[in-house]
Amino acid sequence: TQLKRMSEILSTDLTNVDISRPLLKPGPIEFEVSDVRVEKTKKDKKVVTIKLKTLFEQKSIKVGETLKPGFGLTHSIYIDPTEKYTEERIQQELKKFRQGVTGDPTGTFVPVDQYISRHVIGNVIIESDETGEYPDKNRITSFTHVKA
Repeated sequence: TQLKRMSEILSTDLTNVDISRPLLKPGPIEFEVSDVRVEKTKKDKKVVTIKLKTLFEQKSIKVGETLKPGFGLTHSIYIDPTEKYTEERIQQELKKFRQGVTGDPTGTFVPVDQYISRHVIGNVIIESDETGEYPDKNRITSFTHVKA
């Protein structure tokens, strides 16, 4: 019965359960842009949040594990300049994404809905937190235009 099944699930020994997030194997991967929005972080900084999803089954870093199409990855471009993260650098990051998705190096970043449902190749890496406080994560280092 359903109650028995729920009891089995709740009383399972969780010692060997892996809670790490699946990670894409590094390399070029084709994505669809599913959302782009300008948001504020918890620390009141402005960020362009770009949500991408894979189009095809992808290899995970775990041997034998594959990730289904639609696996999501979020790319963030902070748009509040700092001493190290200058306005010029912010503009470069915005242009790299815009040019990668649209193939056009000219024009403004907005409107953001111009990117939705378009395809782009992201060069995926695995980034490790040097402090060990956070788990490894995927990050995109560059975007390449997908010719129609």
